[in-house]
Amino acid sequence: MSYLVLIFISAIMDAVTVKVYVEKWLGKPTLRISTIAYWGIFILTELASRGGQLFMIDVSQEKAMVSQVSAHIVIMLVFICLYDSRIAECISAFIIWVLGYLVSIGLSDVVVITTDQMLYDGGITHLISVMDMYAQFIMLPVLIIILVVRNYVSGRYSFKQLVIVLITPMISCYLYLIIPEQIVLLSGYGFIFVLIIVLVLNVLNYYLFDNMVDNYKLKNQVTMLGYQLEHQSDKYDQLVLSYKKIGSMVHDTQKHISYIRSCIEEKEYDRIRTVCDRYEEELKNKYVVSKTGNLVIDTFVNSAYTFAQNNGVKFHTDFKFDKNSIMVSDYDMCIIIGNLLDNSINACKKQKEKEGVYIKLAIVQTDRHLVIDVKNSSTQSDVGGSKDMTHGYGIQNVKNTMDKYNGIMEIKNTYGEYETLVLIPINQD
Repeated sequence: MSYLVLIFISAIMDAVTVKVYVEKWLGKPTLRISTIAYWGIFILTELASRGGQLFMIDVSQEKAMVSQVSAHIVIMLVFICLYDSRIAECISAFIIWVLGYLVSIGLSDVVVITTDQMLYDGGITHLISVMDMYAQFIMLPVLIIILVVRNYVSGRYSFKQLVIVLITPMISCYLYLIIPEQIVLLSGYGFIFVLIIVLVLNVLNYYLFDNMVDNYKLKNQVTMLGYQLEHQSDKYDQLVLSYKKIGSMVHDTQKHISYIRSCIEEKEYDRIRTVCDRYEEELKNKYVVSKTGNLVIDTFVNSAYTFAQNNGVKFHTDFKFDKNSIMVSDYDMCIIIGNLLDNSINACKKQKEKEGVYIKLAIVQTDRHLVIDVKNSSTQSDVGGSKDMTHGYGIQNVKNTMDKYNGIMEIKNTYGEYETLVLIPINQD
């Protein structure tokens, strides 16, 4: 096989490897230089690396391999540094690539040496060229396997997705090891054609599956946003109801003022005292239970209290925090408090026996965190987690908000009680 053909194929494989691996590992980062300059550097380094093989005629195979491997490692280090990413990510990408390359060059060494009469015409330069080219073919499936496992460890892939997407690169690695012995009748170029077909299938499979996972996650996010919009709509309806209650209270207040004015004109001061006491008690029990100064918290707590009063549910609150220390926006606090209280309310609605049904809400400030602890009574059928879809989306929305603020969420579900505990960092200034 022509030495120039080997150089060309190896250079193309280097380009594909850089494109697939580096960008997938680093997350499609921007280049520190222009695209033209990037590929110009790539071509120059490839020419220097491949041209160096011409001077390996009189050296041993071991020295030639060490020289070629070292050249590839240095070149890859240069190209990773051309991407605008964090140093830690670049270092991890480089280390993993080096390990994958060493594995690939080792496998290619075994394959090429055992099938040398079929694959090359002799000479150390041609042998190194064939081994380098074959290592490039083996390396991409190996790197795809590494990327897939990384996605699984990071939680991007489920175990089922991990198994599905690993099938193609693992079979490909196996085929790369056994194909050379099975194609004695094929010419060198036919052999390369088989390798290319397998490689294209690997790349297409990985990209298609990766995009499918992204689309699936995007669909879930759209569903969650739809639920959150519905949730916000419900909260709006609750606010409308609250305003209606306020309107009713204003109407009643006008009547009380008119009555008090009549009592003053008739000098019936004892009646005024009685009316004021009754009205004050009514306001306290019917309209306001939370006066923390945080509008979102007060709104949702008072709404939950109204539900508890109307449904025979015991509602306990414990507030010890400084509203000025809360770093969470009103929108995000609405997601946290609204979803947690809604979950507790829905759990109480499902309990047939109303005796002993309760909701406990504690919002307490420590030195470093705002602690929100929501508990509600539960039955044995609730243990193990709710299967209600809206409940799941609500908890997921709270979790996403916790990630946004570097907070922590913990769920405890035992017989008799369901508890959700969140810790949100507070302003340390």
